[in-house]
Amino acid sequence: YMSDGDNDIRIRGSFISPLYNIPPYNDIQAFEFMTSVPTALDVSSNFLNYMKIFSLVIEESTIKQREGMRNVYDYTLDCLSDLPNELNTDPQQ
Repeated sequence: YMSDGDNDIRIRGSFISPLYNIPPYNDIQAFEFMTSVPTALDVSSNFLNYMKIFSLVIEESTIKQREGMRNVYDYTLDCLSDLPNELNTDPQQ
């Protein structure tokens, strides 16, 4: 595919378990799975969709426990968006 430019997008957030001494295991596992998938992820966000961004590729991810808290994990996703323009190789069209 070809593109006229990608958008750099950084997403930051936190996973918080309601129990003080229990980490949010399920959220951490889902995050690890999502960030290991080698494909573009569809985006459902009004803000991003206004800019015609409908999919993201995760370039880098970090997750770490917030200091002094067992139940809070902060994460960052560094992503690229791309609007692919597929080339038509059919000469009949």
